[in-house]
Amino acid sequence: MTHDHCMLALSICFLLLLSALLSAAETAFTSCSKPRMLTLENEGNKHAALVNRILKKPDLLIGAILVGYNVINVVSSALTTAAMIEAFGERGLAYATAIMSVLIVLFVEILPKTIALQRPDRTAIFLAPLVQVLVFVLVPITTVCRNIIGVILKPFKLEKQHLEIEETAEQEIRGVIDMHADILGASQETASMLHAVVDLKAMSVSDVMTHRRDMISVPLGQPAEQLIQALLDAKHSLVPLWGKTPEDIVGVIDARRLIAELAKREGVTRGIDVATIVATPWFIPNTTGLLDQLTTFRQRDARIAFVVDEYGVLQGMLTLADILEEIVGHYDKGQFNALAVPKAQADGTIILDGRFPIRELNREMGWELSDENATTIAGYIIHIAERIPEPGETIYSDPFAFQILARKQKQISKVKIRIRKTG
Repeated sequence: MTHDHCMLALSICFLLLLSALLSAAETAFTSCSKPRMLTLENEGNKHAALVNRILKKPDLLIGAILVGYNVINVVSSALTTAAMIEAFGERGLAYATAIMSVLIVLFVEILPKTIALQRPDRTAIFLAPLVQVLVFVLVPITTVCRNIIGVILKPFKLEKQHLEIEETAEQEIRGVIDMHADILGASQETASMLHAVVDLKAMSVSDVMTHRRDMISVPLGQPAEQLIQALLDAKHSLVPLWGKTPEDIVGVIDARRLIAELAKREGVTRGIDVATIVATPWFIPNTTGLLDQLTTFRQRDARIAFVVDEYGVLQGMLTLADILEEIVGHYDKGQFNALAVPKAQADGTIILDGRFPIRELNREMGWELSDENATTIAGYIIHIAERIPEPGETIYSDPFAFQILARKQKQISKVKIRIRKTG
């Protein structure tokens, strides 16, 4: 074999190796974990940062890889064909086709893609510098290709909308939670908490607040000793104070401060100036997002807010614990014994307080009742019945049957739920 033949063989091998690397890069960059790349970048990994920069323009990335990959394969196939024809005449064309087909399929496509699929993150980080150079060199060509494709796709209106991107991102997060919960053997409760964190973005404070009719508050206009005793009897760490009416919230008392004041006076209530431990109430709109409110609670170092509608009318009360319970579930069973975790009876039915949150019921029972039109089980029943059912009446929503056990005026107070057998 002459020197020229050796150089030609080495050139073809080099081109096939380069093509294999681009094939691996295509698989690695489309399969790598974007969250992990972001974490590695934050930890100071420069190649991970390079991967993230490249992924910000996926059309240029894919365009550059495909252009480079196909050009290299065409050139290597042409060189091989020319060498084979020179050596074997017309039969060389068949030999070249067979040889290049085997090499490209096995060593340029299957082998590098298989390796990249097994270690996408490591492969992407390793090949990031090569891909960056390729993208930079081929920017003029890929830009032209992208513009041509854009013109072709424009009539089909295939551009991604902002809402679609948000929805896709949320679905990806939920999918990652479920996938890794299975892989790591995490409990369903852990996965539910992570899902609940994602749900906070779409919820408002009115979805989880304590309604004004269920608020435990104390009238401010009474003798100091009676007021202090009423605050102690309330058995809550934060107690609202009202003025003329229960909807007229004028202050909040932190029971810890009251107890500290009593400790100073060795339990003697006489002489305590309640006004010195009353905090100014904080009012928020009922349209406030739950995630935003959690952030504001942290910023203000506050634990309670009062929810009002657009007319300033009191709707309810929200505490930091209410938001945390949306994530971890109802943990303070002494606060509202009626809202304790539901347990199935011997006959398979469940008896609940009508105020029990739908989201918490879904979490505990693994159900999928819709909470789009109501936040409590009573509200859900009224929505599907389109009226307030009478005690003893049963409302059906397949596969559930809701029997009204008790009603206080216009409020469903107790419900029995059973799952109907179908088929």
